[in-house]
Amino acid sequence: MARGRKSKYIKRITGIDEELLLLLGQVGVCSKDLILKELRIKEARVTQLVNSKYILPIMIECKDQVIPSYKLNKIGRGYVQNEMSVVKCRVTRCDEWIFDLKLANQYLQYDDEIRCTWKNKHVLALEICRKMNSSSIKECIDATVTIDGKLIGIEVLGRKCSNKFINYKYFLAKKYLKVDKLLEISII
Repeated sequence: MARGRKSKYIKRITGIDEELLLLLGQVGVCSKDLILKELRIKEARVTQLVNSKYILPIMIECKDQVIPSYKLNKIGRGYVQNEMSVVKCRVTRCDEWIFDLKLANQYLQYDDEIRCTWKNKHVLALEICRKMNSSSIKECIDATVTIDGKLIGIEVLGRKCSNKFINYKYFLAKKYLKVDKLLEISII
């Protein structure tokens, strides 16, 4: 007996959907290849999430190639913040997408236990502002994770990052976040 046509939209969020939404909420963007390979989510399901307006497809230009990728849409961001207890999702500008692809790759290298300790740039900025008694800061490191009881700061470095700029971020991370170690990831 035929079950009928599959819907173009999702009926409910599954565990794998939540993994994808959390990934995008924590790092900003992720390439289609990484999503399909690392999360083992089917392309049809990704299409349903796009149709249901949870995620948004984007194209990232990197050197001489175009990388199909995804970021959270408004509904997805709301779901991550309300249902998954993420204080603030990482919202990224198009000039940061290359950095965020590296960050997504790093995030996916960790197991679930370590991923649960991940804090994104926006959450860290709020934490630093609260401790500094300030309304805003210029910049901060990209993320932190806790590994074996040690707080590790993660920073993706590009060509245009000056030493003064990097040192400022590291100073804030060590003083206000009490980071034990810094992990630098280069996009060069």
